Amino acid sequence: MGAAFKNPAVMTALGAEWKVLGESDKARFAALAVADKERYDAAVATNPANKPKKKARTGPKKLSAYMHFGAERRPSLTAELKASMGAAFKNPAVMTALGAEWKALGESDKARFAALALVPVE
Repeated sequence: MGAAFKNPAVMTALGAEWKVLGESDKARFAALAVADKERYDAAVATNPANKPKKKARTGPKKLSAYMHFGAERRPSLTAELKASMGAAFKNPAVMTALGAEWKALGESDKARFAALALVPVE
């Protein structure tokens, strides 16, 4: 066939041969398929890469002290920045200002948010 070889031609020829094949010959191939399926299932079961993956935790996540601070401070800071910046306001400015405030916050103020972070999430 050479350069004119096409895989669909092979599949068509195999399909035609299968149609004229007797039931006893088909049964022989069916038995081979069952044996190969068992071999494959055993190989998959013993492969450590095929172990079931742990499902991701879908429940509520524990928030850090910074996240508690952000949740409390974000609404008022957003309003302040919108008032001061006007049309130039963009949301990343809120996160930048929150980070700067958190960095400047004293340890005693951070302790209150750290205590909130220790509360277990249900």
